[in-house]
Amino acid sequence: MTPGAARRSPPRTVFSAAVRTLAACALAGASASPALASDARREAVELVRARRCELALPVLERAREADPGDARLFLLSAECQIRLRRYADALASLAEVKRLEPRLPDADLYRAIAEYHTGDLDAAEHSLEAARETSPGRADADLYLGLVLLQRGRPGEAAEALRRARTRDAASVEPVASYYEGLALEAGGDREAAREALQRVQDLAPDSEWAQAAARALAREPGWGPHRAFVEISSGAEWNTNVTLAGSDITPGGISGRRDVDSMWSAIGGAEIYRGETFTVGALASYYGNAHTKLYEFDLEYPGASVWIDRPVSDDTTLRLQGDFSYAWYGYRPYEVYGGITPQIYRSWGDYGLTWGYAEFYGGDIFFDSVDYPDVGQPGGFGPRGVDEAAARNRDGWGLTAGVLHTFPIPETGIELRGGANYLHYWSVGPEWRYDGWEAVLGFRTPLLWQFELDGQAGFTYRAFYHPSTYPQNNSLPLVYAGAKRRDNVWEFEVKLERPLTSWLTASARYYYLDNGSNTNVFNYRQQIWGGYLTLSFRQP
Repeated sequence: MTPGAARRSPPRTVFSAAVRTLAACALAGASASPALASDARREAVELVRARRCELALPVLERAREADPGDARLFLLSAECQIRLRRYADALASLAEVKRLEPRLPDADLYRAIAEYHTGDLDAAEHSLEAARETSPGRADADLYLGLVLLQRGRPGEAAEALRRARTRDAASVEPVASYYEGLALEAGGDREAAREALQRVQDLAPDSEWAQAAARALAREPGWGPHRAFVEISSGAEWNTNVTLAGSDITPGGISGRRDVDSMWSAIGGAEIYRGETFTVGALASYYGNAHTKLYEFDLEYPGASVWIDRPVSDDTTLRLQGDFSYAWYGYRPYEVYGGITPQIYRSWGDYGLTWGYAEFYGGDIFFDSVDYPDVGQPGGFGPRGVDEAAARNRDGWGLTAGVLHTFPIPETGIELRGGANYLHYWSVGPEWRYDGWEAVLGFRTPLLWQFELDGQAGFTYRAFYHPSTYPQNNSLPLVYAGAKRRDNVWEFEVKLERPLTSWLTASARYYYLDNGSNTNVFNYRQQIWGGYLTLSFRQP
């Protein structure tokens, strides 16, 4: 968990900072006890001091077997279990502490930390009240009390507890206390004091993740931006086995081949341009282009722009309305203009991931005109009888894509899984392209050795068209046309391997496979792409 994440579970660094202080106190008390004579006990204390808790726990177990009545051994076990995020085990150890020595210093504070991280805020608040008596004056207790109150929606009391924590023992709780004090003050409407607290975080730890989180929080202040701006520029080369997307038994005239190498480049930049009390406005501009070695008539230029409005409805849920516009050229000839509007909802489930729901309404105009061939039976005729191909193949129209995508992080692994489904509908001016369909996708992202990351996704799309295709099934006379309605079964697979070279430069390699299985030969094709890329990224908190 990183700073600035949902308040339901603060970052690991929060409890790490607190536990470091707790560990020092617990160890000081343990080393002062004359009962620390046994080898197992001494070894356990040294391991806990060195933060080697995986090794310390079995040694502590041996020490407890030798002296099952020593509550301090159970307290040290609880400390290590909290560090390892084994909160249920820590609570079991602390139950033994309470049985053996109910008022042992730090036991109530440890219990509050474990209860907080298991989501039991009522129990955590009760244990923190007890810790005021058993561990009086501890800044750690005020820190966690502030976090509990912040989650309970009591920002004024939370800010006061966090202020008390940093004034009592700044060395043990800063910059964590100031960061969450800033969030509490912001939630309470005191923006000037919140700004001072967040700027204090940057002064205390200028190169830390807390300073970055404070900068992001400061960027959320109302007013004109840019806020949270980014720019990403990529360039690379690709080997494409089917540039033309030509189907089986169909070879478009004038095309010498399907395979080619192209160089590609892209740029995308965006920012929040206004942040209000209840909504934010953002804008984005993008450009993609490529240049082929041989098939230059398929060189693509594709600029686009987007504007969105975000409306948070709770700490966990945000509504977004986004508008998109793009224009494309193929071989320097205008190809398509596109516009769409997409209402969306984002819902965070904390440790259980993020859900994204959307419904995109879009329309487009294709500038390439089809030709009406003479019908069979007419001089030189080979087109289907009674069909105006130019009108039937008019792709201009509107569509709808509605769906949901959920991402699920697997704790302690760095692996993220994702899956989703879409409903598809398109209604074209000509009947050739009218269809309904559905789509399913599954993907993952996982860290590897040496800072590599692997991202993969597989998807299946089924499109059921309303009419048989007007395209022929073969490429020689007499032409044969499909008698059944067109059906497409599309399989896609993509995998990307990435590695950062610096904080702003990333290298990546990509493989993409497409199998567009169709009962109409012209649309029955496969494509593979191998690519290598370099990406420059710049972000403003």
